[in-house]
Amino acid sequence: MKYFIAGFGLILLVLASCQKERPEAISPAISTKISDLVDQTWVLEHHNFNGIENIPPQDNYVKYLEFSSDSTFVGYTGCNLIHGIYHANDSGEIFFFSVLNVTGAPCPPGTDEWHDIISNQLLATHRFKITPTRLELNAGLNDTIDMLRFIPRNP
Repeated sequence: MKYFIAGFGLILLVLASCQKERPEAISPAISTKISDLVDQTWVLEHHNFNGIENIPPQDNYVKYLEFSSDSTFVGYTGCNLIHGIYHANDSGEIFFFSVLNVTGAPCPPGTDEWHDIISNQLLATHRFKITPTRLELNAGLNDTIDMLRFIPRNP
């Protein structure tokens, strides 16, 4: 009888261990999912050029991008509204097919440089990645030399 109870208990233990829910995989710290890119306002934190970090001036001209799931984007460069078409996939590839000025207004002093930086860097961008605190748009897979870095407006 002891062996029967011990054997039965062992079977229950094995069955119970098989039935346990496995913990969900922890999300990676870096995302390349389009769903994490869209429907969010991304405010420019800085631009890296040749390894030098350029921080935009603290003025009333918030520089931002917003991506939509229909492959369009809008943004503000501190000078003009921009919009265009992009293509991205969940592997972190992103291509901007057009970056058009919507307003075409003359740039206030000090903002024309940032308009050019943002517009030109978007056209050179081929990769994106999202961490819990920022979006990085890069020319290459591991490029940190020429990059735009954004933070979510409402993290």
